[in-house]
Amino acid sequence: MTRGLIMMLRGNFISGFLLNPNALIPFVLLFVYPLIIIIGIILRKDLLFEMLTYFLKICKRRSFIIPFFAIELLIWIHNMVIGL
Repeated sequence: MTRGLIMMLRGNFISGFLLNPNALIPFVLLFVYPLIIIIGIILRKDLLFEMLTYFLKICKRRSFIIPFFAIELLIWIHNMVIGL
């Protein structure tokens, strides 16, 4: 758990996002995963596994990998410039 995620969970959403933009992903997933599991149980489907296989399929595409790492590099440079 990062400082950015902890700040978001405490209600300082903007400060947490500015500290670590990547914290937005786990913040959203903390609320989405339980819903997916509950819906999967009600529908008697393995929705979490289906979503994981779909996500892994998307992650293997170059059209995802290159922009993802470019954004990560920009975040890394930004944090170095502001002194984090």
